[in-house]
Amino acid sequence: MWLLVLALAASAWGGWISASVPGEAVSICSTDTHLYVVGYAYDVQTWRLVTRIEVRDKASGQLVKTYTEPGDLINSCVAIGGRLYLGRLFQISVYDPEPRRVDEIEPSEGANPPRGPGHPLLQITRLATDGSHIYVIGVVVEHGQGPLQSFIHKRSLNLTLLGERYFNLTLSGVGVNPVTGHVWAVGSAAEGNRSVWIVLILDQNLNTVREARPGEEGWPYGVVFDDEGNAYVYGPGGVVKMSKDGDVVSRAEGHYQRVLYSGGRLYLTRCNQLAVYDKNLKPLYTLETPLDTVNSLAVEEGRIYVAGQKAGKYTTAALESGGAPEPTLLLTALAAASIATALILKRLRKH
Repeated sequence: MWLLVLALAASAWGGWISASVPGEAVSICSTDTHLYVVGYAYDVQTWRLVTRIEVRDKASGQLVKTYTEPGDLINSCVAIGGRLYLGRLFQISVYDPEPRRVDEIEPSEGANPPRGPGHPLLQITRLATDGSHIYVIGVVVEHGQGPLQSFIHKRSLNLTLLGERYFNLTLSGVGVNPVTGHVWAVGSAAEGNRSVWIVLILDQNLNTVREARPGEEGWPYGVVFDDEGNAYVYGPGGVVKMSKDGDVVSRAEGHYQRVLYSGGRLYLTRCNQLAVYDKNLKPLYTLETPLDTVNSLAVEEGRIYVAGQKAGKYTTAALESGGAPEPTLLLTALAAASIATALILKRLRKH
């Protein structure tokens, strides 16, 4: 029995890890058979930053193809309709499965942003999709000035602008509720001499359904949803669970850079650590990944894929989520082992 306990407690997370070139992976997009790992790398001749896309086999981690080109830093990617959409600082770039760039626009294309004394420049923060459209958030800036406003744009998959809104606050994350279809844009707003989290719930035409302030200071990083439509807004203060209507349900303290929901669990990253919570924000277990920094993750069919950097190199890894013991299972095994040991000792005393 003790061998069972030791096996459970020492169970290693299997999978694969691949560190390729100097740089850092920023985001993962997953298709049926491949991972598209996007980020930046250094040109070994000029040491300038270049955009890098790695196509990897999901099962083995084998590098299938790479694509590099000059470009701004990437903040997010979405894969939909056989295309890969990359959000850069000043462009939305579209790639086919090869991958080859097939389209690119500036976020101001077709838009009518508010104008200050100078020429407004739209800077992208994040992309999201509902499967039929692309939602783009960012800030409106002027040369030599700070952000004027934040924006959210709705675009078709061919990047035609279908709607736009502008707000006097800072938006930092966006997601689409799979149950209600509402678009959630999260960010921060001024409240006296401090900044507080703000949640904008919009319909598919970008009309405001509700504005909520969950009470956290600072600014959130993003929002994810479970299969019942509950939202999990996360950032430096922790994670706030909200109902699909925008009411606060519960909170968990912490500082998590990325959060993902899959299969009834929340996966939360901080530096190189990965924490797993249930839907009620009860912590289940925490482990250290083989990376130095985790910037993005995906969870599919019992595997956790993480991307970031290790020793300054562009790194992707797959972890077998079935390898980590459930705390309840481990405690049950410990209890059983204790009982078995007690019985053995009792018998030895009789002899």
